[in-house]
Amino acid sequence: MIGPTELAIVAAVALVVFGPKRLPEMGQKIGQALREFTSATSEIRSQIGADEIAESVADIRSSLSLKSDSSRAVVETVRETPVDGPSGTGERVDDSADPPVEAASSAASEQVEAGAAVPDTPA
Repeated sequence: MIGPTELAIVAAVALVVFGPKRLPEMGQKIGQALREFTSATSEIRSQIGADEIAESVADIRSSLSLKSDSSRAVVETVRETPVDGPSGTGERVDDSADPPVEAASSAASEQVEAGAAVPDTPA
């Protein structure tokens, strides 16, 4: 973005280069070129339907954000819902460590180390 200081420097250089007589002509030509450019771009946008495409993209984005918000709400609800544990008190079940399974696997590994035959268990 051009600030006021940079704009003043550009104007001073233009005044020195073009002179006070040609500067208004140059301003008119630049203004005319900008008007033609904006009209050409608006014509091209209407021909290709860029405004409609931008509206469609905005609608899709808002739809996706609504779906994302609703899925986050479902996840939070599931996280907050208590699961009945073995005590039936509504406490969450910690599946990370199951003592009976750990005890059985350690007993089996001790038997293997001792050289005892371990019976086959169905998978």
